[in-house]
Amino acid sequence: MEAGKLDRRIRIEQPQLAKNAAGEKTRTWIPLALNVAAGIAFPSTRQAMSGQQLVSEIDATFTLRYRTDLAPKEDRRIVFDGRTYRIKGVREIGRRVGLEVDCTTRAE
Repeated sequence: MEAGKLDRRIRIEQPQLAKNAAGEKTRTWIPLALNVAAGIAFPSTRQAMSGQQLVSEIDATFTLRYRTDLAPKEDRRIVFDGRTYRIKGVREIGRRVGLEVDCTTRAE
């Protein structure tokens, strides 16, 4: 994996359950990894109906070095350039060389 292609910095977050002042459980997001080197590609943009609103969604694929804490089953998300991306799938590149992480976010 060439370092020059990993020219962006992302943050990987994971959920944590916490109790608020009223004692109710709420889900908050805490950093799992900060300042991770990644490459990014935007394969498509689409529009979909959500309730009565037309919503634009942006697909993105992040490429990063191999790591074991980013399993596709687990509830994680990526924050890049002020936008939060929901992880849809994770593919291994080579034999533990890197990962391709397919994500989606709403365009605003």
